[in-house]
Amino acid sequence: MKILLKILSYVWPITLAKYKSSYSGELTIDLVNGTQTLNTKNANYSFDSLHRVFQVVLSKHLAPSSDKDKILLLGMGGGSVIQIIRKEMGLVNPILCVDIDPLMIEIAKKFFDLDSYQAIDYVVSDASTWVLQEGDSFDWIIVDLFIDNSIPDAFLTYDFWQHLDKHLRTGATLIVNTITALGNGKNEALLIAQYLQAMQYVTQTELLWHINQVWICKKVA
Repeated sequence: MKILLKILSYVWPITLAKYKSSYSGELTIDLVNGTQTLNTKNANYSFDSLHRVFQVVLSKHLAPSSDKDKILLLGMGGGSVIQIIRKEMGLVNPILCVDIDPLMIEIAKKFFDLDSYQAIDYVVSDASTWVLQEGDSFDWIIVDLFIDNSIPDAFLTYDFWQHLDKHLRTGATLIVNTITALGNGKNEALLIAQYLQAMQYVTQTELLWHINQVWICKKVA
């Protein structure tokens, strides 16, 4: 049966499970082209188009200077970024994942084998609150903060990015995913771009498939 479902998934997506999230609404685990994916009504959260975005960005820009470099992931989804870092890139750096939805951690462990990776800690928290309350600093921060296909208002303020900056060590890199082609995404992306440029980082961007604009920002002082 599993082999048959995998074959059929190359013809049309097959829903394997459904969940109701207090934050994202209905979540589905769908088999697409032989791969399990996590989706909302309007967006891929993990292991489909978003996975490909981060494969490109992280393979080009994530280059820890040592195994001790600390990585912070804000917005975990089903764990695409974790799988890329651990399985595809073979990096063993400690990772702290912050996600507001405990259901994401449950799904990631049940369907996407996150328990198989070492040196990963999980915190269930609103990232906008976490940046205010915690004092740890990191060498790499990866931000993928969406509810469905929109960035919540709490992350569209200059205050949030100023507080997040305090968690970046000098010489550290901030990687921020935005969507420019869905809903209000273009306005959200422009607003975040203004904030990042105001922080006086050394910045560059990756525009992928005319949908995702990812900012790569280096803190030089």
